[in-house]
Amino acid sequence: MVCTWNREKVLDLFNRLRGRYVVREDEFIALKLITSKGELFEVLVGIVLSQNTSERNAIRAFDNLKKVVKSVTPEALLRLSDEELQRAIAPAGLHRRRAIMLKKLASIFLVQGSCIIEKISELDVEAARQLLLKLPGIGPKTADVVLLMYFNKPTFPVDTNIDRVSRRLGIVSSDARYEDIRRRFLELLGRETSVLRLMHLLLIQHGRETCKARKPLCDRCVVSDLCCSFAKD
Repeated sequence: MVCTWNREKVLDLFNRLRGRYVVREDEFIALKLITSKGELFEVLVGIVLSQNTSERNAIRAFDNLKKVVKSVTPEALLRLSDEELQRAIAPAGLHRRRAIMLKKLASIFLVQGSCIIEKISELDVEAARQLLLKLPGIGPKTADVVLLMYFNKPTFPVDTNIDRVSRRLGIVSSDARYEDIRRRFLELLGRETSVLRLMHLLLIQHGRETCKARKPLCDRCVVSDLCCSFAKD
């Protein structure tokens, strides 16, 4: 079920969530690495480790890796044996598959890293997105996180929390796909990257703390009166 949403209503949602949650960089690996001025390759490694696992596990895996290699660079990862890399990133799970992807990514960045960064910086957001999607281990969400958080380009990453919350609120239909949700938020929020970035983080926080997958805490929700699912119940 889709409710009526416009820019005024979505900004009301934004302001209420901003008043309710505190975004902590140590709870988001991409934000943590970018805030600490990490290089693009280092940020990509962190985001790949966060795929299909919790941020906590991804941060543990990244910290383990950093203890082993000191500096997370393409050269350092390629010097590790497959087994050493797998052991280091084991807390993130799927360590064999991730190790393969990270080594492929490292091989590309070793040769083309500077060129990739320069091209992404120069291209418009959609062209830059297509370039990133050609890299191993980089799907739509990872590409959008990198573009918004690292390159400050206007896009909207959609994780499982945002997917769930946006459906329940009625911002998108129940059968909406990743691209539908991404474009809907861009349509409602515009292209101001500071707003897009904070809304992305706030919706994730809302999904983690209140609008949970199995037992949403609707009685504690600061946006329940805006919610299509709550009104339906």
